Amino acid sequence: RIPGSDYRSWDKFDVDKALEQVDYQPLPKKDIDPFYVDNSPEDVNLIEEALVEKEKGNHYFKKGDYKKAVVCYTKSIKYNPQNVIPIINRAMCYLKLDKHLEAESDCTLALDLDNKNIKAFWRRGKARTHLAKLPEAKKDLEMALVLEPTNASIKQDL
Repeated sequence: RIPGSDYRSWDKFDVDKALEQVDYQPLPKKDIDPFYVDNSPEDVNLIEEALVEKEKGNHYFKKGDYKKAVVCYTKSIKYNPQNVIPIINRAMCYLKLDKHLEAESDCTLALDLDNKNIKAFWRRGKARTHLAKLPEAKKDLEMALVLEPTNASIKQDL
């Protein structure tokens, strides 16, 4: 450590070298960071597969086949776990199938990835209402309304 009044020592001090020691951070590695994407052909293929499965899930959902939609959304999540959309879509299927605990869990997972996702708050609020977790449900629905104040459906559920 150099005393503040020792100007000759400060003249010899290598600021760049000191900054390198402080600022040096190793690059994230795929093995350490689950969200690291290196755009290798394998990663690109997984993302494409995830999109295909999500679209299949959307198709089954529109037909009212919620069980098959859950299977497709689950595959999509497996292929690309950081995409929130199939997670909240699966939560909606669980709501339709009266599997409220699973819907709540999926919405919580989605909010861990995107803490301002309106649909995740709204659907978790609906799931928690059915699970008789009324104070938590009210908080979720209020948060959804804060994020989208003009949404009449959220207002109705609140």
